[in-house]
Amino acid sequence: MKLGVVLPTFTVSHHEAIRVALEAEEVGIDGVFAYDHLWPIGHPELPSMSVFPLLGVVAAVTRRVMIGPLVARVTLYREAGGPAMPDSRPDMACEQVELLLAAFGSLAVIAPGRVIAGIGAGDPANADEDLAYGLPEPTFQERMSLLEAAAERLRVSGFPVWLGAGADAGRSGRYLELAGRLGAAVNIWGDSWIDGGVNVRPGTGGSAACGIGGPAESPRRPEEGGGSLDRGRWHTGATRGPVEFTWAGHPEGRDIPALRRLIDRLREGGFSWAVVAGVSALDVAAAASPPA
Repeated sequence: MKLGVVLPTFTVSHHEAIRVALEAEEVGIDGVFAYDHLWPIGHPELPSMSVFPLLGVVAAVTRRVMIGPLVARVTLYREAGGPAMPDSRPDMACEQVELLLAAFGSLAVIAPGRVIAGIGAGDPANADEDLAYGLPEPTFQERMSLLEAAAERLRVSGFPVWLGAGADAGRSGRYLELAGRLGAAVNIWGDSWIDGGVNVRPGTGGSAACGIGGPAESPRRPEEGGGSLDRGRWHTGATRGPVEFTWAGHPEGRDIPALRRLIDRLREGGFSWAVVAGVSALDVAAAASPPA
């Protein structure tokens, strides 16, 4: 399992993020990631760094670590704000993700082979950020169409893609279907997904938004005869194979023993990445090392 840390972004300067990234590279952390928010959730009076310029700076001063947003919200990057998209016109999504694709492409020029395309559909917790800047409030279907269009294009371009489930975890069938079909990973936020496997519900299926790939059946729970939970991976006959899961979140405890327990649980659960927020790279690296 690979390890990552979250860069400090709720500030007005990039200097601390650079320090954290360089420390992460020095102590053997595998990746550094940054939030994509207009302000800290619930605090519009506080600052937040723009994610792609910040990652560009970090990419320029590092040589080894993977970098990526955690996660880029597709609704923020619609062309010219993007008009409201009717649910009956999912093909319009292909026209509205070009700005996001260009941002990832520029980052890849600075750090070739080191960019993870973490993208998310957004959720009601982010609605105030959209409304404050006059962006139309998208429906769940619109958000998923934009996510699907971006994920397909990014995978075709060779990026590893993480789909951030966020607060839509209860509708995770759509994420699982899309991840399985494209060979993307599902990024889980928070501790509630660690114990007892992956808490999923059947989705509604769907087809490719931009003519890439094809339709797939909805994943079903193991008790419904649709697959089996194998540690942190979801198997379903409707997809290409096991769906990869990555994890990110704040640990319950920040001391080394608590971090070690968290990392061990995630590793045993089959997660391919653990991205720890609010903890130094040095402490994460120490917790991942065998105890003396």
